[in-house]
This record gives sequence, structure tokens and C-alpha cells, in this order.
Amino acid sequence: MMTKKTINEIRLKENRNDGVEVICWGDVHLGNRTCDFQKALGYLKHAAEKGQYVLGMGDYMEAVLPTSKGDIFEQGVSPDEQMETIIEALRPLAEKKLIIGLHRGN
Repeated sequence: MMTKKTINEIRLKENRNDGVEVICWGDVHLGNRTCDFQKALGYLKHAAEKGQYVLGMGDYMEAVLPTSKGDIFEQGVSPDEQMETIIEALRPLAEKKLIIGLHRGN
């Protein structure tokens, strides 16, 4: 099956005196018992406050299902809750047009 690919052109405005600053954010694995989501969220809050661009690198959620690798019983929250939490965490950046792109991970 062929997946639809889209390319968005974004012109970045300087957000520093000497150019553009981009934060790469990913491998959060929200839902995994070892995830420090408050620390991961802190990076997003800092970026929103400072006007820094964010490039999402994927693997934001653990999202283990019965058919997935991993232990479904070790997740702290359901995949639906994980998705809603990530969406709300990224919303302030999206509203400020600071998200360059979001990769889906592996």
C-alpha cells in the first residue's frame, strides 16, 4: 500500500541574534514506566517561551497493544491517553507555528 507523502515549505524566521535555533524532540515513549515526561514537557515549554522551532523525531508514545512488542501491562496510561497528552503538549507550539515537522518514528 502506498502512503501519502506531503511536503510543507516553511520559512523560518531568525529566533536568535545569529540565526535560527531548532530543538529536536523525540524518543519520549510516554506510557513507558521509565519515561520522565515532565522533563520532556519542559523542553517543549522552554521552546514555546523562547520561540524556538521544534522538529519532532518520533516515538512520542509507548502505545503498546496486545499485538505489539513490549509489555502492555507495564504502561502507565492507555494509548488513547498517551495520544491526547502528546497532542496537548504540542498544541502551544503548533499555535505559534514553531513545529517544523513531526516524524512518526519506527
